[in-house]
Amino acid sequence: SGTGRGFGSAPQQKHTRCGQYIRTIMTTQKTIVTVVLIACTNFVFGQTSYRDKEWTLENVELKNYDLIGKAIGDSRIVMLGEQDHGDGETFKKKTDLIRYLVETKGFSVIAFESDFFALNKVWEKNLPIEDKVNLVNSQLHGIWSRSNEFLPLMNYISQSVQSGLELTLTGFDSQHHSKYTKETYITYIKSLMQNNAIAFDEKFFEILTRFIKQGFNYKPQTTEIEIFNTTIDNIVNKLSSSGENSETEFWLQELRSLKGDFSEVLQGQSEGLSIMNKRDLQMAKNLEYLAKYKFRDKKIIVWAANYHIAKNPGKVSWSKQWNPQKDSLITMGDVVGQNLGKEIYSIAFICGHGFYTNWAENSEAIPILAPLKTKNSLEKVLYETNNNECFIDFHSTNISAPFLMAGHGHYPKLGQWDKVFDGVFFIREMTPSTYKKDK
Repeated sequence: SGTGRGFGSAPQQKHTRCGQYIRTIMTTQKTIVTVVLIACTNFVFGQTSYRDKEWTLENVELKNYDLIGKAIGDSRIVMLGEQDHGDGETFKKKTDLIRYLVETKGFSVIAFESDFFALNKVWEKNLPIEDKVNLVNSQLHGIWSRSNEFLPLMNYISQSVQSGLELTLTGFDSQHHSKYTKETYITYIKSLMQNNAIAFDEKFFEILTRFIKQGFNYKPQTTEIEIFNTTIDNIVNKLSSSGENSETEFWLQELRSLKGDFSEVLQGQSEGLSIMNKRDLQMAKNLEYLAKYKFRDKKIIVWAANYHIAKNPGKVSWSKQWNPQKDSLITMGDVVGQNLGKEIYSIAFICGHGFYTNWAENSEAIPILAPLKTKNSLEKVLYETNNNECFIDFHSTNISAPFLMAGHGHYPKLGQWDKVFDGVFFIREMTPSTYKKDK
């Protein structure tokens, strides 16, 4: 996913004419603390130069998220990110914030960065709520479903629905990664085509079966690509002329998502982060479908990586390793923001120090050192307040220039981060995600 394992090394910076600046911080006790930092009058990174300015920052107390609620206002879609998928403490804080959003702000849909098809179909099943929630959890990416720190969210959802609270789980990822999809998808598609009198070729189902089973390991021939795309287009055209209903609308979106997933596999190894462009674009379209159609009257919480919920990816200075072609990146948050901008509030999660898990290799905990070693990083500013959690609403600050923050991965990068996220939730000490053992 978007966060990977750190997104490269910390940026190099050049400092000139450094002077002292005062940041005013409001603490959890509502007293005023002044933090004196060494900041640069001129800060140069590549071609970017700016004059540092004073910030006014406010804290948010643990378990008291009214400041965040005020910042969110009437936003109908709240996106909650994470620097890396091995950030256990972030999972805990996101769970606490979700409780607040559900119980105080009236949010009733939680959309995960996981299999669009599987999560939507599983939630429709007539099952006891605890069984349904467990089944949904088993279809999520393992970075969450196997995490001990993620489990309390699933328990909260199950208990809340059992007590009469209205909650719905869904997904928006175009990747057909789940066990449920791999076991049932072909049956669903055959039934769809038969019910709508759509002729099909067994060769198409051979191709589809290999793709669903193998995912990125599938290497189709040119003729197979043509058969696949032609058949999907034919199904979409037939369904489009069959009349509108909720099931038809879902399948039209799912088939477009399937084609997007297939296209992502075909692109092979692109350079840097652009390999995720097609996935992010399709995730954006899936999320727009959920927001505009399926849950048009509901308030939605989005659970994803910081990278995916980001707007204006070009506002962050990436190394050539990650972004070899300037302005070539596409993110879900940027695409959705262009169509639903005023309805969305995005919150990036960052931290001062601690440990995270290299989820890609299930390794031992890895130390987070760069943020506090990076002079003038936002994390260092917030860490020196001695508060465990802080929140900044970028809409209410006077930040007007690029600054250093580890918004993507755990290495600070220079960026106009206030144009990338609407707010940021700071955790003083990160703890790693720990995993349940497979049975």
